[in-house]
Amino acid sequence: MNNAIKAAIALPISIGVVISANSTHAASFTYAETVESYIQGEFTYDNLDQIATRTNVNNALGAPEASATDNFLALGFGGEAVFSFGGMFSEQVKVWETTFGNHNSQSDYDEKVEVFVGNDLENWLSIGVIENIADEAYIGGATLDIGNSNLYQYVRLVDMSEVVEGRDGFDINAIAVNMEMEREYVPESSSTLGLLAVGALAIGSLLKRKQQ
Repeated sequence: MNNAIKAAIALPISIGVVISANSTHAASFTYAETVESYIQGEFTYDNLDQIATRTNVNNALGAPEASATDNFLALGFGGEAVFSFGGMFSEQVKVWETTFGNHNSQSDYDEKVEVFVGNDLENWLSIGVIENIADEAYIGGATLDIGNSNLYQYVRLVDMSEVVEGRDGFDINAIAVNMEMEREYVPESSSTLGLLAVGALAIGSLLKRKQQ
């Protein structure tokens, strides 16, 4: 086979490799979209208006708010909530908490939550515990590594705070995960398709000439 025929054959093959390489996976950071379930724990105060505000599940959705507001979801002592994100995620979970108390000492305002991941609402993998002050969850959020490469659909937060008078357990400001996204195939331009056609015509012409 002469060099011209080899070059003509190589052209569409190399373009085909570029097309197949367009399908890849990438991770992006996204916040909770839905509260799948919320089991309110114990509140050790009786301000009904404040309880009603702090048990609004929508407060835990979307990006974190300023810590000086009541825009958070209080789990209550022993309470829990399950979140979904509109898709599968992996690698890490990040939680923001709201604390009005003493930020200088964990023991003065101790609140903590255990974090789980799962693909149904019954079986869970614990990935660790976040403490509001020690882990600086009330500042810029605290991050836990999942510890494997599996994909998950839900995050479950369970309050583990010590019961103290006048408080309501761990306060969820926001929660986010590394969302897995598959990029769509990128359509090839008309010029690329034209090159494919030229390559095919060149092969046909050269083979016909060789036969003659």
